[in-house]
Amino acid sequence: MKQQIEKLLRCKIPGLFLALFFRKRTVPACTGFPRHIVFLRPGKLGDMLVATPLFHALKKELPQITITVVCSPYNHVIVKNTPDADNVKVVNFHSLRSLSDLLKWIRLNMVDMVVDLTPGISRTSTMLSCFLGKAGTRTAGMHKGEFSRFFDINTDPQGMHIIDRNRILLETVLQYQFKTTGFNPLIYSTKEQVAAAADFIRGVGKDEFIIGINLSAGRKERQWAYENYLSLSLMILKYLGESVKVILFSHGEQKLWAEQIARQTGFHIAPSTDILTTAEILRFCELLFTPDTAFLHLASAVKVPVVALYCTAGENLIRWRAYGVKARELVASQALNVNEITVQEVFKEINDMLETGKKDTETR
Repeated sequence: MKQQIEKLLRCKIPGLFLALFFRKRTVPACTGFPRHIVFLRPGKLGDMLVATPLFHALKKELPQITITVVCSPYNHVIVKNTPDADNVKVVNFHSLRSLSDLLKWIRLNMVDMVVDLTPGISRTSTMLSCFLGKAGTRTAGMHKGEFSRFFDINTDPQGMHIIDRNRILLETVLQYQFKTTGFNPLIYSTKEQVAAAADFIRGVGKDEFIIGINLSAGRKERQWAYENYLSLSLMILKYLGESVKVILFSHGEQKLWAEQIARQTGFHIAPSTDILTTAEILRFCELLFTPDTAFLHLASAVKVPVVALYCTAGENLIRWRAYGVKARELVASQALNVNEITVQEVFKEINDMLETGKKDTETR
């Protein structure tokens, strides 16, 4: 009953409202490639990270198309230095004034295609699509369900990573198949960020075999308990000892966890810094252990193998798993209870992955 009420409030009522004031999409298809594409990608860091290979492939293969990326204040850091976008606009998607300014900007710059990269139903992007249609701008999105009638193009690919779904959406828009291989997420660090990471690693030991452990999940259902992290750290210290160095990554309340674990183990604590410097530190690791969070996509960007925890299988795991790197995935059998995954299971996967990595190194 609760789910039916939520669906009514989230989809049915807004859909009826839009249907009263906006007709079904009738914007004619353009001939040839669009001149200017605006990509809408509000959300968090990971949401933007998985979109970066799309911008890169488009700029590389079809450089004549102007690319504008519209981001949120939170994920702006991922694309602020990108060479793959002609414009990067920061928009507060919760502000009617900001959205109105965005509509005006799109019309003023004669944008002929807007692509919504948020999978699923978004009332905000659907409203934008309706207003843009009245102005003659075509729009596209994926998994729009009942709201697909308010978009000119809607794709619904199943059983694949979000990066591949993004690619299929844009290929459908362009009626073009990308030749680029390797769609890993990308980061664009500054020289200062690279240097700051190198300075930190010198204190760890540049030639050491380094494991990264991310303590922070961001969401309660994905958060492995402090006791688990402490037990895992002590197990690594006991069985792997001096053969590895460990860097603890954390933010928020898990900073205290990192300090407590470091006092008992001598592990190194990554500095509290910006996300791109953190990524550059992560680049020096041979392996990352992390819950399901943006760190997975950072590891994909810097090509570091991962052992990852997931609170549920199915669509979430398929869409958001690590991409293009070696990965071991531990999934809770009961949804939303990641702490049922034991320390022993995690250590086994880490140890197996390290042994595999060492064998790969020895055979080169």
